[in-house]
Order: sequence, then C-alpha cells, then structure tokens
Amino acid sequence: MPSIKAEQISFSYGGKNSRAVLSDLSLQIGPGECLAVVGRNGSGKSTLLSLLAGSLKPQKGSIEREGRLSYVPQGNALLEDLSAEENLAFFAALGGISKKQLPSTLPLGVGSFRRKKIRSLSGGMQKRVSIACALASRPEILLLDEPCNALDIFWKQKALELFLEVKCSGAAMLYVGHDFSEILRLCDRMLLLEGGRALFLKSLTELPDSPLELEELVRSLLPEEDAPL
Repeated sequence: MPSIKAEQISFSYGGKNSRAVLSDLSLQIGPGECLAVVGRNGSGKSTLLSLLAGSLKPQKGSIEREGRLSYVPQGNALLEDLSAEENLAFFAALGGISKKQLPSTLPLGVGSFRRKKIRSLSGGMQKRVSIACALASRPEILLLDEPCNALDIFWKQKALELFLEVKCSGAAMLYVGHDFSEILRLCDRMLLLEGGRALFLKSLTELPDSPLELEELVRSLLPEEDAPL
C-alpha cells in the first residue's frame, strides 16, 4: 500500500466560484520512493504540500497517509525562543520519540550550537536545525519544500546524503523545488504542475539525465510566461 495517496483532490481559497488552486490532482508515493513536484510560482506546489501535511483539507477528493509524517518547510517554522536542542526534543516528541532516544551526535553539525536560541542563528544554521527536527521523529513520510535553500555547498551535500539515507530506510518522500541536480539525485518520478493541474507525471528513467536538459524540457512544456520556476 502507498505510504501517501491523493485521489482527485481539488482546493480553492475562496468560495465555490473561486478559481481552483488545485484541480482533480492524483498521486501516490510508496515506501522508499521520492516524487519531485516542479512548476512555476503559483502552480499549486505549496498548497499541495499543505494538503498532504494535513494543515489544509481538500474540498474534493481524498488523502490517505500511512506512517509518521515530517515536513521540512521552505521558511522557518522553528520555535525561536527555544534552543536548537529544545526544538529537536519538541519536534521529536510530536513523533513519539523521547529526548533520551535522540542521538548523542546530532546531524548536520547541529551539536556545535545545540544550546543557542534559534533567533540568534543564521539562516543556514536554522535550516540545518529544521532538517534535523524533521528527521528526529524517524519519519516514514517526509515532505521537503526546497530543503537545501540557504545551505552552502558542504551542508547541502550532507543534507542530501541524509535524505537518501531516509529514503533507503523505506520512507516515502516528496520533494518540491527547482534544483534539477537535487531532483536527479533524490527522486524517482516527477510531477509537473501548471495552474493547479498535472501536465505530466513520469519516471525519471523516461527523462533526460542531465540537470540542464531536464530543466530545458520542463520549460518547453510550460506556456510562455514571465513567472520563474
């Protein structure tokens, strides 16, 4: 059974006559699989993540989840008045993991500033804490929204290695972003969204294996508009 499955989901932020942000979208992600979701700003990617995470409910269709879910948001969702270590304990507890069960060596170098409050950390350090918090609950479903933004090359590579470990452990993953080198490294299939609808959903084995060529293909399939990917 898929770890996460959405069937014919639709959503709009207004009333019945409002333009749908997502329309009749279906997807499923099985254990040990990663689905990339790409599209322009406003194509419905963030709304899809919110629906899959459960913070929004579809107005049509259904979503099924099987297993513990964690989310690495694009922005900072950490508790800024708490330390990095206290945030880790808090988010681990949400997934049923006690503070004593946390590893003594924290991932992504977070241990070196574990007692510093979040508000005092740089954007890159906050992102590293955010990733560590998402992984602390040992997720079986992992949602990633541009997870390596704000990271330098070194920590980006370390984060990708961690995500691959989580995937190899059997977690179902969804990656939203526009870094095609990350997509080719992490993902198995790609969903292209435009105007809240799926333009295609394909295996990466059917698509170019060069980041530049893959990006060019995606751009060629989108209507000509100024909005960036």
